[in-house]
Amino acid sequence: MILPPELWQRVKSIVAAALDMDPEAWAVYLEESCGSDAELLTEARSLLEVSWSLGNFIEEPAPQLLRQELTRG
Repeated sequence: MILPPELWQRVKSIVAAALDMDPEAWAVYLEESCGSDAELLTEARSLLEVSWSLGNFIEEPAPQLLRQELTRG
C-alpha cells in the first residue's frame, strides 16, 4: 500500500524518534504519538516490528539502518 506523502512524513518522524528509544517504550510512545489515527499506528508499528526482527540477522542493526534511511529527507 502506498501512503499519502503527508502520512508517510508522520510515520517517518514517529519511527525515527522511536528508534532512539528502548524498544520497551515503543508501545506507549506510539499510542501517544498516533492518538486515534489507526492507520498511522499500524504503519509505524509495522516498521518498528520489521526493524526489530531483522536486527539480529544482519551485521549492522536494522534500527540503525532504518533511522539513517528515514532521516535522509
